[in-house]
Amino acid sequence: MELIFRDIQNVVKKHFPNSEFNTTNVLKWVRGTNHLVYIIEVEKNKYVLKTDYRTIEGFNREIWAYQNFKNWYIPCPKLYFYDDSKDIHPYPYMILEFIEGEHPEKGDKESLISMINLGLPIVHSVEIEGFGKINDGKGKNKSWNEFISNRFEKSFPNIKKNKLLDEELLKKIKKLYKLMEHSLNLKKGKLLLGDLSQNNFFCKNNKFYKFIDFEGVLSGDPLWNYATLFFFENIFVWPDSIPNTQTNLRLYYFYLMIISLWRLWYHHINGGYKENDVEMIKESVSKLNMLIQIDLPQ
Repeated sequence: MELIFRDIQNVVKKHFPNSEFNTTNVLKWVRGTNHLVYIIEVEKNKYVLKTDYRTIEGFNREIWAYQNFKNWYIPCPKLYFYDDSKDIHPYPYMILEFIEGEHPEKGDKESLISMINLGLPIVHSVEIEGFGKINDGKGKNKSWNEFISNRFEKSFPNIKKNKLLDEELLKKIKKLYKLMEHSLNLKKGKLLLGDLSQNNFFCKNNKFYKFIDFEGVLSGDPLWNYATLFFFENIFVWPDSIPNTQTNLRLYYFYLMIISLWRLWYHHINGGYKENDVEMIKESVSKLNMLIQIDLPQ
């Protein structure tokens, strides 16, 4: 384990003072991309201890989500305790409900689509002030265009500098971005989930049950979430609430391009699987080019 047992024991003693707790009560631990997750057993009940967050902003964002999602009837685990003082533990932490359920099976696209159609409309019904990453309950960007622009300007020049894509593809991407950047006239932001992979869905009796993992919650265009799903799971789902027009399809593939560029740069910095990022960039560029019907350099 990456934390010494005494640190975990101190957390348990604070919140469950009358319980007995030893090393056998730590049932499992997993290193996520941005945090550590421990499954612990206290007084014959299982709990999830999340800690060692990459950023305090991610921790605060997730606490905000757990505190507010219940008011919007968004299905997610209960938050029992949290502490960012570091008085008894070296990192901020939270203790959550342990979910008795399972993730959708990898490759089971039909089940995942069903869960998306049941769960995401509830999330997207919530209107959030501002745009982009949510801090203190508001999107920190003044416009959706500003959020997208920031993502592009942080990823694209660094991808070019580090030669992560060939020059011809970079030219196509830049031209498409210039053509699309002025079409982002979103008036109101809706609540969005950050990572939409099958690992962040729980099902029970083959039905959607709860979402998990909210460090990356955003305010913006619901189509962004559907493009995120395509990036992680290679599943094309179109929401009933949004007309399937050529204009909206262009936005969908534009978002997929921005998401893929950001992920490629993120994985270059932090390590990870980059081949999928490149394939998604190529696919989004191809589809967007076809929808716009322009003659890009070959």
